[in-house]
Amino acid sequence: IKLNQMNKFIILAVLLLSTVLAAETLPFKVRNDLGERFRIIDKATEEGYRRIRVRMDLDSNLSLLETATTICFESDSSFSLSDGAKGFGMTFMCAIHECTSNTHLHTLLFGSQYYNGGYWAGAGIDASHTNIGVHHLEDGTNPDAGFKMEAALAESINLPVLDNEVDTHYKCFTNYRGSYVEDNLLVDIHLDGDWESHDIVLPAHVE
Repeated sequence: IKLNQMNKFIILAVLLLSTVLAAETLPFKVRNDLGERFRIIDKATEEGYRRIRVRMDLDSNLSLLETATTICFESDSSFSLSDGAKGFGMTFMCAIHECTSNTHLHTLLFGSQYYNGGYWAGAGIDASHTNIGVHHLEDGTNPDAGFKMEAALAESINLPVLDNEVDTHYKCFTNYRGSYVEDNLLVDIHLDGDWESHDIVLPAHVE
């Protein structure tokens, strides 16, 4: 009888774990030849809000006024962008001599759009104030921050819907050795040769 009860318990535990894993949202990931460079993960929160965790992978610590930026726009299925394409941008900025910890980094999180054949339109909707702190106090080469905001604000800054069952295509641009003067999400940015481009499809398990 005890063995039968134990078997039932094991089966129940497996079913519960399977349900949790099935419900877990896949992350939004940007990769290159060096591996994963940027990700957004949805975290559980109360109804009407959205809580995300953003993480980057850098080759070295940022120095004074250096930035690491990822900008993504919704595209068509061929990853072509049209004027007015909705986008969001995330920047980590160093404001001291050398940022050797995530606590030294400032964050910018904006929603904006693509325009005029290769520009990020600056001065979009700012959600930087929703930062709720870092998750890991690492050496600064893995910038890591959490944000919590109302669902309406998340939608207004064009954050990707990670659990959408319909494929959504994105063209992303990264520059992990920029300067605050040039790569400030408050101003227009020309996504030229200094920016590496990436083609992303959500759901994120589609590579």
